[in-house]
Amino acid sequence: MRSGYREAKHVFGPRTALGCLLVVLMMLSLVWSSMPTLSQARTGPVSRSAVGPVINELLYDPTGTDADEEFVELFETASAVDLEGWSLTDQDGTGPDIVFHGIILPSKGFLVVSAGTGTNDTDLSDGIGHLFLGKAQGVWSNTGDDCLLSDPTGRPVDYLSYGEGSSVDPPPANFTWKGTVPLVPEGYSIGRSPDGNGTASPSSYRPLMPTLGKSNIIDPPPVISDWNVVPEDPEGSQDILVWAKVTDDVRVDLVQAHLNTSDGTNWDQDMAWAQQDLRYEATVKGRPGGDWLNISVVARDPIGQTTRSASRKMDFKANISSELSADIHGPEGSVMPGEVFKITGEVSWANGSKASGRVIAEIPGTRGSWNASFKDFIDLRLQAPLSEGTYDIDITIRAGGANVTRSLSIDVGWPHKSLLCSLATNISQDQEILTGQDMALNGSAWFSDGLPAKSAEADIVVHGTGIDLVARTDDSGSIAVNVKAPSMAGDYQFEFRVSSMGKKANASIILRITDRLSLSVQGKMGIIFRTGENITLTGQVRHHDAASASNILIVAEVIGTDHKVKVFTGPRGNFSLKLVAPFYKGEYTLRVTAIGGDATSSWTSVLYVNSDTDNDQRTPGWGPALVITGVVLALGLYRRRYR
Repeated sequence: MRSGYREAKHVFGPRTALGCLLVVLMMLSLVWSSMPTLSQARTGPVSRSAVGPVINELLYDPTGTDADEEFVELFETASAVDLEGWSLTDQDGTGPDIVFHGIILPSKGFLVVSAGTGTNDTDLSDGIGHLFLGKAQGVWSNTGDDCLLSDPTGRPVDYLSYGEGSSVDPPPANFTWKGTVPLVPEGYSIGRSPDGNGTASPSSYRPLMPTLGKSNIIDPPPVISDWNVVPEDPEGSQDILVWAKVTDDVRVDLVQAHLNTSDGTNWDQDMAWAQQDLRYEATVKGRPGGDWLNISVVARDPIGQTTRSASRKMDFKANISSELSADIHGPEGSVMPGEVFKITGEVSWANGSKASGRVIAEIPGTRGSWNASFKDFIDLRLQAPLSEGTYDIDITIRAGGANVTRSLSIDVGWPHKSLLCSLATNISQDQEILTGQDMALNGSAWFSDGLPAKSAEADIVVHGTGIDLVARTDDSGSIAVNVKAPSMAGDYQFEFRVSSMGKKANASIILRITDRLSLSVQGKMGIIFRTGENITLTGQVRHHDAASASNILIVAEVIGTDHKVKVFTGPRGNFSLKLVAPFYKGEYTLRVTAIGGDATSSWTSVLYVNSDTDNDQRTPGWGPALVITGVVLALGLYRRRYR
């Protein structure tokens, strides 16, 4: 029995049990090392789910050079979804590459990710959120790129690609997407309309006017609101003017007059923008007498949407007389400086028929020049020069290929008892005016004969603000009011307006309002940071009057490196940012600057950086196994020694 016991002890004793335990633990550690992480887990869906977050809109080529205005918009088509761990990338690492944290996208809600700088809005209770990447330049190529939305497991949920080129990465394996979305003109976005409509296919995306956090709306084609031909009954060989008014002029790419004649000739003639009359115009060469011309107007926007007007037939009369006459009249008596007056008159042909065309009026020696169309009768409004004197007006009338010139003279001067005024402040020109500072404004009004404008209606307006002070002048024609300087720094126009006895006058002064900023910064400074370690800084910016300074640009930088972080202060003037310690040990200067208009404030501190001697990188599979092996061997030696 004793011998059997010893044999059993040898087979099932502590040494054998520890060996078995070692084998089991090593196998478990090997299995642990081979398990995939969240970033390794991948499943290949056949197609995007019919419900859930989608890439709703993308603006990759904003108008002009403002590449930081690029944005991508997500839209939730179903119930609210927690975007924790979701990612948005263009796959090759040159795009946004953002992982979302702490964001719940509500049903029918929008989340906008902009390339530029701004204040992040992660409160989507109003259905709209906004994140900023802080890029000074765009992240999407103007010639072609892609965008991929993935859930926390790395599973592709939605995909979008446009254009062509090396920046366009193919869709994930087994993801149903064929081709790319065609490129759109500068200033247009591509998106789904209605929001979230369609499947993961290029055909689901249309050219849009950027909406940024609002429902997508397809830009309608141009509308030809009005058009006409002058004259409507032209003489033979008389040139005609075709004009058209088109809505949404910013998005009009081309306006043409489409013409065809009685002999079967067809052509399109471009119409140029006439700023004076806010319309498009083209002069069409007249046809011989007895001939006719069909005219219609075509308007096209940059994405190819076209609108065509109805056609009109123009019959050209025979036996035209080229002699043109004009009876022109100017204002009666003198006009005041800057006053608007009219030139009127009738224009006709030698045969007595009324003429239509264009009239051009110029005042030599001034910048006064006016150009307008007329039909049968001239009614042109001009503005008198600002200086007193006698001026000539040269008038040129053009109609049907014929020209006629006329001249008029006008006297410009102030009538008896014209109203004058002035405005001044109690602060000298070399004295600084701070935001919110109390200041006094003094206005004075009088007539040209020297008498004061008593009890005149007056108001003082500060342009660009809501300040509008209404009062009446005293018996000396004066007014004095106290006002606080605007709360934002800048140059402001202070205008004094006064009216009395049917006459009006105004005077203005420009005052520069300045600000002073105070910056406070908190952080774990004075310690030694490891290379590459995150440095968290918080702080607050205040105006000179201790009021919180919101929307102030904060620039944090490590001098001697190109590492720079930009954020904006919140409503209470607070900010928080993170930098990364330089990757070379040494002593650096850390500078934080607050910038608000012309006002700046800076804070600096010494930054000590040492090498990272603590290597936390561990082999996932064999590290734990080696530790366990060492522990078991130590236990075995201990047992053998004290057995």
